[in-house]
Amino acid sequence: MSCLIGYDLNREGANYSAKNTALRNHIKERYPKYWAHLDSTFTVVTDLTAELIRHDLLPFVDENDELLVVELTHEGAWHGFSEKGRNWLLKDL
Repeated sequence: MSCLIGYDLNREGANYSAKNTALRNHIKERYPKYWAHLDSTFTVVTDLTAELIRHDLLPFVDENDELLVVELTHEGAWHGFSEKGRNWLLKDL
């Protein structure tokens, strides 16, 4: 199954950079089969539900941040991605 993870860390400043780096690194380590072509957006291949992924990522966000995790339906449309990006989406979406 594939899931889309999107987030906005709403507090700017020095803390933002460290939080963003920690969250991105955690996603890359915890969900090694991922695609991250857009800012603050990942598509991951995992057996975990959207709710379990959200729970896993909550320690990296504050109350004023936004986090969205959605299970994907294997349908999609896109524009402007490289051949490598298109191939990943066609194979793993």
